[in-house]
Amino acid sequence: MFEILTAIALGLPAAESAQPMLIGMLRDSDQQVRAAAAEALGALGTPVPVDAIPALAALLRDGYWRVRHSACVALEKLGEVSTPAATALLKVFREGTVNRQLAASALAACGVVGVETLLVILRETARASAQLRVSAVYGLSVVDPGAECAEAVVDALFETSKYHMLLVACLS
Repeated sequence: MFEILTAIALGLPAAESAQPMLIGMLRDSDQQVRAAAAEALGALGTPVPVDAIPALAALLRDGYWRVRHSACVALEKLGEVSTPAATALLKVFREGTVNRQLAASALAACGVVGVETLLVILRETARASAQLRVSAVYGLSVVDPGAECAEAVVDALFETSKYHMLLVACLS
């Protein structure tokens, strides 16, 4: 495994051929192996095999925080992921089983599906806690200004004056 992680860190071409083995390692009994495999898949970037995203999303329910964290970071790095992955990210965002700001930025990286989810949370003023709303604003603040959903994000953030200070705080 050390050789695989070294190849990935160095960006060697052989690293991409290790993807199927890394996906298998996501189911290893050792939590450190699962976390390292998730980190490695995220470091490789896209494209990833079709079965990588569901396997990473499943790790968001892992019993060990580092594995959940590593899976969330990998999904964020991989960007536009499937709707089931966005659903899993929303679940850990709401539960707080992963750092909420990390989960929010991973949701934002999911593209339109994730951004729309964060916008709904932001607008749920009566049902969402302040912590959820602030984390949602953080996630929305990392949306690429060139993304197709950027205009909707800006409109939503400036919809009411109470979000102005949250936006300024997140962008500073």
